[in-house]
Amino acid sequence: MATIPNELPRRALAPRDTQAPTTPNVVLVGMSVPDLLALRGRIDEMLPARELKDVNLERELVLQFLVTQQLQNTVLAEEETPANQRAQVVNACAAILQTLTKLQEEVFKSERVKRLDAAVIGMLQEVPVEMRAALFAKYEEALNDLN
Repeated sequence: MATIPNELPRRALAPRDTQAPTTPNVVLVGMSVPDLLALRGRIDEMLPARELKDVNLERELVLQFLVTQQLQNTVLAEEETPANQRAQVVNACAAILQTLTKLQEEVFKSERVKRLDAAVIGMLQEVPVEMRAALFAKYEEALNDLN
């Protein structure tokens, strides 16, 4: 893993209760991806624990992929790394890509179902009032059967 550049004062990332609040003057432009990821890791360690509902799983998975991809680049560039370790890193990247693909497909399907649902409800709104209640009841019954 990359180290934090010397220009970044380590005291800027000290625990909050040991120093007065300050805003470090950190220039992120021009930092390499490994350095940015290392900095993010150090910042995340300082943040309070979060609940699962507060975690953006898609974003976290993408960040994990970036970290693994950087590790892959490093490991593949080192000729002394054994082949089995190289394969493990490549397999980890492939597994994360597979998970990202599955997540993207699930999001697409979910969004499509929402659009279909909105279209059906919109069409039902155009049906005469006398028929609407019966159609909505049948629609809700069909949705409940799916669960």
